[in-house]
Amino acid sequence: MGNAVKSRRVLTTFSLLTVACALAVLTTGASAASKCRPLASANYTDPTGDGSGANAPDITGVTVTSYEGGGTTFQVALANQSEFGTDMLARIFVDSDKTASTGNDKGFEYMIQVQGTSSESGSGGDDPGGDGTVSHSYSSIKCEDRPVTTLFKWNGSGWAPADSDSNSWFGNGGVSVEINASDIGDALVFNFAVYAASNVTYDESGAPQLAGASFDWAPDTGTYGYQPFDYSSYSDPTGDGSGPGAPDITKVVVTKWKGAQLKFWIAIPGTEEFGEDMLMQVYLDSDSNAATGDPNGSDYMIQAQRASYNGDDDSLTPLLRAVSRLARSKCYQPWLSLRKWNGSSWAPVKTDWLDSWYNGGLRFSIDPADLGSTTTFNFSVYAAAKVAFDDMGSPSLKDAVYDSAPDTGSYGFPLVPENGQFDGVYKVAYKVTHSHNFGNMRRGSRRARTWKFLRSCKNNQCATKVVASGTEFKLSRTGKSFNAKAGGKFDCQTGRSARGTESYQLKVQKGRWIKGRWRVTNWVGTVRVVSPNNGVPECGGTASYTASLTGTLK
Repeated sequence: MGNAVKSRRVLTTFSLLTVACALAVLTTGASAASKCRPLASANYTDPTGDGSGANAPDITGVTVTSYEGGGTTFQVALANQSEFGTDMLARIFVDSDKTASTGNDKGFEYMIQVQGTSSESGSGGDDPGGDGTVSHSYSSIKCEDRPVTTLFKWNGSGWAPADSDSNSWFGNGGVSVEINASDIGDALVFNFAVYAASNVTYDESGAPQLAGASFDWAPDTGTYGYQPFDYSSYSDPTGDGSGPGAPDITKVVVTKWKGAQLKFWIAIPGTEEFGEDMLMQVYLDSDSNAATGDPNGSDYMIQAQRASYNGDDDSLTPLLRAVSRLARSKCYQPWLSLRKWNGSSWAPVKTDWLDSWYNGGLRFSIDPADLGSTTTFNFSVYAAAKVAFDDMGSPSLKDAVYDSAPDTGSYGFPLVPENGQFDGVYKVAYKVTHSHNFGNMRRGSRRARTWKFLRSCKNNQCATKVVASGTEFKLSRTGKSFNAKAGGKFDCQTGRSARGTESYQLKVQKGRWIKGRWRVTNWVGTVRVVSPNNGVPECGGTASYTASLTGTLK
């Protein structure tokens, strides 16, 4: 492989278990070829001839490709290089959570290092752009077309080597680097930057010295953003299960890939194996219409369980069904079945594609065609333990302990800006559009204020309170707008004040991922302030003004 020597994942294989696990995967529709199928790709360009120093590698483009099974490949085009020489080095910096405030001083959590010579354990070494000190690397034998590849993770003060099966190779005028998403925090979307250098020297320990190196960055400043498909991530509180031993759902990720494939990842930390008493259900409102489907508006349900359900495997021969049951038992993997609401109950539905795997959470893929060719939908997740199954595989939830995500209601896919959370401090710009008897807020005048949004949840009910210029109010949602009313005291003239009502309307413009949460980053709105017609002669009667608002997350 040409990789740096590292501790590898230990695989203990028994022939029976190997055959059983393979058959288990085959019976869910998976195939070896599907694990290598490209699902999405994005191209980025970098100017020609913008390197620094003599004979600097010239990065002209980067192509990132995602593959079925979680593999990600970076192809870095180096226009002026015919080989990856022993004095060359490339680094791919990954901001896995797309948040500049985490990771090193530039927001990077991971660094994939590719070098043209082996390196041994050592400390120090120059680091481009002040990205931290590489604590040490590993020794390896370099193949002619296979540079040495090592993954590093930011540990708070420097880059520390991390276990990885990443590898790289040179060909077709560039260097290609392959890594699994699981090695970079399960990141399927991320920000990244690439550094390539020549004239690199190495100290006695093999650590690269970059003080005299010639280099190029792509992009020249900042980062590229990789998200060539719909991606939505949802967080669920920790420890909110119904009782001791309940599976604890902490995160749900849904992606829609090229070719329309839907992929779900439901994280349940601490539960590495799917127990025989476990049950998971994903309810989907495929038409986003609560009036259709079951009493909660769900049209489809995907169910996972170890016990074979009486209607789930009719297409299998008795022998293959028995082997598959053995496979599931030995691999600690659940059966997955698709159900559709028939007006009174959940009826099994045949599907050609329901690929799944469980390890600390459930991952599965499904074709939207099996869900009525939906492109948008609402959904919720249920995970339970201490579930009893009868001889037909039907579950009894009498003694079950469980967790639901979300705790109430449902998630919407894909995420849209108005589904973001108002949370944090926002810089708010006022522009007065109408004014009557308000000398302090004349038409056309502008002001800047700071609003603080506070989100709190109690008994599975969440609310957002806003503290704005001494006024407090709670937001309520109507369709795509957020509204609020408040009373307050305001100055209508210098030294003159009156009490009145304030009416707010906010509309979200943008949202983005910040520390694993989909948050509102930009919004616009209006505020109308009106004093009563009596009791305020100092304002000359009724005083009012209307201002447009623009809010930006600080």
